[in-house]
Amino acid sequence: MTAAPNPVSGAIRTYKMLSDGRRQINSFHLAGDMFGLENGTIHRFTAEAVTQANVRITSRSIANGTVYLENEAMRQRSRELLAKA
Repeated sequence: MTAAPNPVSGAIRTYKMLSDGRRQINSFHLAGDMFGLENGTIHRFTAEAVTQANVRITSRSIANGTVYLENEAMRQRSRELLAKA
């Protein structure tokens, strides 16, 4: 997939079907969450709206950049907190 879903409203769940027919829920995603950024080309989970939902599709390259920037911001905050300790 070359895009990552990003819920704008509503709730999405990701799950996979087990061999015995049961559904294993992976996670619930709400507005602002991003999901579907797998390392490979095969997705392990299926996404399904739990409520009425609007989803924005973000290109994978932008999504990866956003995740990278968020991780960098978190590392910077951690360094700042450690410096104050």
